[in-house]
Amino acid sequence: MRVNRIVVLAAAAIAFVVTGSALAATATPVMTGLDNPRGLAFGQDGALYVAQSGKGGEGPCQVLRGELQCYGPSGRVSRLWRGVQSDVVTGLPSYATVAGMDAGTATGPHDLAVHGRQAVLTIGWGEDPALRNTPPSAVWQQFGHLAFAKLNANGRWRLGHDISAYEAAANPDNGPVDSNPYGLLASVKHGIVLTDAGGNDLLRVAGGGNDDEAEAEDDGANASISTIAVFPSRSTVPPHPSCVFPGFPPFTDSVPTSVTVGLDGAYYVGELTGAPFCAGNANVYRVVPGQSPTIHCGGFTTIIDLTWGPDGNLYVLQHSNGPVFFATPGDVVRVGAGCSKTVVSPPLNAPGSLAFGPDGKLYVSINADQIGTGQVVRIDP
Repeated sequence: MRVNRIVVLAAAAIAFVVTGSALAATATPVMTGLDNPRGLAFGQDGALYVAQSGKGGEGPCQVLRGELQCYGPSGRVSRLWRGVQSDVVTGLPSYATVAGMDAGTATGPHDLAVHGRQAVLTIGWGEDPALRNTPPSAVWQQFGHLAFAKLNANGRWRLGHDISAYEAAANPDNGPVDSNPYGLLASVKHGIVLTDAGGNDLLRVAGGGNDDEAEAEDDGANASISTIAVFPSRSTVPPHPSCVFPGFPPFTDSVPTSVTVGLDGAYYVGELTGAPFCAGNANVYRVVPGQSPTIHCGGFTTIIDLTWGPDGNLYVLQHSNGPVFFATPGDVVRVGAGCSKTVVSPPLNAPGSLAFGPDGKLYVSINADQIGTGQVVRIDP
């Protein structure tokens, strides 16, 4: 995948390929002042955590995906606990676009899972892993990894398994070598499962599924990483279809951004799709290890996250409703029987992740491509 950042080009509100509406729903801010907020997770104590991709910094810099990107240790994890917002992990790697329409859009911590006082995070990359060797390589080699962080007073963190190195060596979809660790599922039962949005695949990391195993890992370099599934891309047979749009090829990538597990034990994976990000072109796949992915429900647009709700329904977060690229706000769609779709949120500007809280309410990170204006909102019916 070559175009895999979160970018919004306009802010007109429409709904696409859904039935029902959520005109009465409101989005109430509960966390504010965030930098490129992405993944959300609740701790066992009810605290809400958000991974922020940060705002880059003063450099070093290099050109990635045709734009100048500058590094800074500005990625972090913030917590909302008993109405108080605070940073609990700081200094995580981040780079951000310097100028142009995408200025301020950052790559860094994308998603997180919380177990007790420890978090597992995906640290994105979004390019050929070989470019991490650009001097000073000690800076750029921080990207494309898992990271483990302590959610205590010192907020200590360390890099873990090198996901992008695995993609460079294995290249499971046989396409252009590209890696962007993104969506994350981590539990004692399932270990660590993640999507590589650049590699168009679903991966498993052996070990690291609980605090003891994660702490036992030194740097993750020798950990066992394996491919669970590959999703249709330009390089697969059959390839992932694009749409009729002058200037773009008829095929695109899957760009899997999110993974959750169903009551049936199968994995469910949502895809953003690649450029030109056509409306109605994204699928939710059902994945049983050892079998090819099957389409669980199609007709979505730019899926950025998904989760199961307390009502047993699947909730899908659309980053934008199209019609192409990211021209309009996104929303949350509840998937019912027969792949029926109902919008359950107001229009949301550049949403990044969703999670249900212990109160049964839905929480969504928004303005996920912006510095300083990111928020987490509660969806109130």
